[in-house]
Amino acid sequence: MLTLCLQNRDHNTFATTSNTHIRAMLNLIKLRSASNLAILKSGLPLPEKCIAAHAFERVCYEAVLYHGATMMLFDRDFDMLDGTIEWQMLEDYFRDSPVPSEAAEENWPVLGMPFDVFRLVVIVSRLSRIAVLEPQELKIAAVVLAELSRWYEVIPRTGGKFTSGHSYLVAANALLRTLLAQQQDGDLLLDDKHHPRSEMAAVVATIEIGKQFNKYPLWPLTVFYRLSSDTRERKILEHAISAALQNTDGDIARFAPRETINMFLLAPGL
Repeated sequence: MLTLCLQNRDHNTFATTSNTHIRAMLNLIKLRSASNLAILKSGLPLPEKCIAAHAFERVCYEAVLYHGATMMLFDRDFDMLDGTIEWQMLEDYFRDSPVPSEAAEENWPVLGMPFDVFRLVVIVSRLSRIAVLEPQELKIAAVVLAELSRWYEVIPRTGGKFTSGHSYLVAANALLRTLLAQQQDGDLLLDDKHHPRSEMAAVVATIEIGKQFNKYPLWPLTVFYRLSSDTRERKILEHAISAALQNTDGDIARFAPRETINMFLLAPGL
């Protein structure tokens, strides 16, 4: 579905199509919840689902989150954390997920990271849109920074291998630290635990683009490109973003239009 969205050449068309898909998927989730509630009210037990059905459901929920994070790269008015009933439904699902929710990447086939880390990523994305943080926003930033730091112990760097979860973690940390460094007295919240420049360089060095570089790393790759000032790194990242957008259908590869790639490089929603 995301691949279809990315074939749209017009920015507004892309945003409208992606947003429509997000809403459609959320409506399906609401329909399923309403159906379950009706069954429970009738006094009947919920039907048992096989592991495959639970796994597919997890992929659908994660896909909604991934679409939302991607949309926030382009549309400053779109916010995954806007307090809607749909977001609460997502929270409820991941709070008591029927399939494994440990931090291992294999448990998160789309995001490559736990929901709790994704929530921090979205908060950082929201804060990055604010030029001057108010005291309350600085407090939120400090809490998020501390939580991100703790997740480094749970999602460690895998030597010589690019992993989605770790790349999201490093990108969120780098984006937030860059923002805080630009605030008056923001450096008081920073520590020496994680250095964005060296961490980003280490992640970029692990990028190996194969036939299907499609582990959904577009958000971190875009953030790295936005923050990097190294020409060589930016070339690698541009190539990686292009590869991640590539629509692979069997042995036929369809490359994304240049306009689509440029949308990720500019990331006007950040």
